[in-house]
Amino acid sequence: MKFRARIKGLEAPGKWTVFLALILGSSFVNRITPPSSTESLFQYEIGCPVVWLNVYSSQGGEWSALNLLFNGNEGIWINPLGLLVYVLLALVLGVLVQWGFNRFWPRSPEEESPKIEKQGFWHMLGELCHFLKKPGWIGAAVSWVLGLCFVSQVVPPQNSFGHYQYLIGNWMTIYADEVGKSALDLLFYGNAGISIQPIYFFTNYLLPGLAIGGLIQLLANWLQKRKQVGKIGSTLPAS
Repeated sequence: MKFRARIKGLEAPGKWTVFLALILGSSFVNRITPPSSTESLFQYEIGCPVVWLNVYSSQGGEWSALNLLFNGNEGIWINPLGLLVYVLLALVLGVLVQWGFNRFWPRSPEEESPKIEKQGFWHMLGELCHFLKKPGWIGAAVSWVLGLCFVSQVVPPQNSFGHYQYLIGNWMTIYADEVGKSALDLLFYGNAGISIQPIYFFTNYLLPGLAIGGLIQLLANWLQKRKQVGKIGSTLPAS
């Protein structure tokens, strides 16, 4: 039980496994395809074990995916199906880790909850995805998705060899050869380059979404408490 006591703060190692798998699996380049007679750029494949992101760059020998994404490149393409499979595999890995943790390091009797719960595959998968049921997380996710759906400004090319610059907020710039494309179309179906400002990404995109989610969760908790108080008051005998 000493091992369990040391990592008691983790409470759910499966969730941490999913988080680390998603981060580490996308932090390094799987394969680099050199330029060919039909392609003048290096092609970087990202995603382990499933490739879901291709990044194009004029520079070769780069093995850090984060450096490619945040320091500019010549183009990016996201495979939606590969991304879905990649996330599902991370969830399955988290379930297996949680199952092994529950199997080989069971809780002591004093730690057991009065409520007996099944520890099957789908139950643990539901526990790992439990955060999706929280109104605050749903609000934050909606805010982040909407933040990617709209282009705030389109800057025309400065010369005949330049690209249109699509500004998503002030934290991401997408380069394209055509005008009139939507932000999601640019992200998922190819572009001529993408640049992300890390500081503005956290301050103007990530943090506002968390703030919106926090306010929604606060409101949801307040409404739930009022509902509980109303139920208690209705059960009290009349004086």
